[in-house]
Amino acid sequence: MKLHLVLAAALLVLPAAAMAQGAGGGTDAGTAASPTQPQATAPSGAEAPMRGGRHRGAGQEKPLTAQRFARAAAQGGMFEVQSSQAALQKSQNDEVKKFAQRMIDDHGKANDELQQLAEGEHLKIPPDLNKRNQAQLDQLQGLSGAAFDAEYLKDQRRAHRQAIHLFQRYADTGTDHSLQDWAKKTLPTLREHQAMLRKIKKSS
Repeated sequence: MKLHLVLAAALLVLPAAAMAQGAGGGTDAGTAASPTQPQATAPSGAEAPMRGGRHRGAGQEKPLTAQRFARAAAQGGMFEVQSSQAALQKSQNDEVKKFAQRMIDDHGKANDELQQLAEGEHLKIPPDLNKRNQAQLDQLQGLSGAAFDAEYLKDQRRAHRQAIHLFQRYADTGTDHSLQDWAKKTLPTLREHQAMLRKIKKSS
């Protein structure tokens, strides 16, 4: 009789223990399945700070001081005159030679004006061409005939695009009023030269 009672009690205890264990396992599973705390994500490309700062654009240019403008304008003017002197000597094309003489006259005058302004403003003007411009001039002088004319006109188109950009920048943002007025006064002549180059291109 006692044995039967012991066995009956054991049968009651075992299911209860199994249920308790199952309940504990269900709690663990529920914990594993619950959503985790959101992790910090790296900022997107639009939100991340721009390397080098927001205000430095890819095409942003350095401030154009009076000294930098005067030096660049002088270099361009000297190249215009010296390359055009070569054109008078080497070209066989009357239209090219006429244009070259106009460059010598206009840029020679502008160079003299710039020299006087620079002296009054205590700015340094280079006495000679820099290495790059001298190399271009040397290459040009080594050509002859149609090859010379083509290279000369190509150099003139590039030089006038650069000059107009330079002079327009200083006319808009220059801080030296004398140089700024000179840049504004010279711009129409540079644009006239550019128009002359377009006509030569169409007729050639």
